[in-house]
Amino acid sequence: MSEETIKNYKANQAETWAEEAEIEAELNAEEDTQSREFYEKRAAEERASLKEGETPKWTGDP
Repeated sequence: MSEETIKNYKANQAETWAEEAEIEAELNAEEDTQSREFYEKRAAEERASLKEGETPKWTGDP
């Protein structure tokens, strides 16, 4: 293999890894948002169902 072929391969591989990392970061951010929304909704439902003076059993913290 020529040096140029190896250089091009390494450049392409680095670009692929960068794209994969970007996609993974986007997916993780979306998952974090969905989890946060779930816990916020659950905590709001818990607070709404409380009777006067009752203490919440679940705080919404993951």
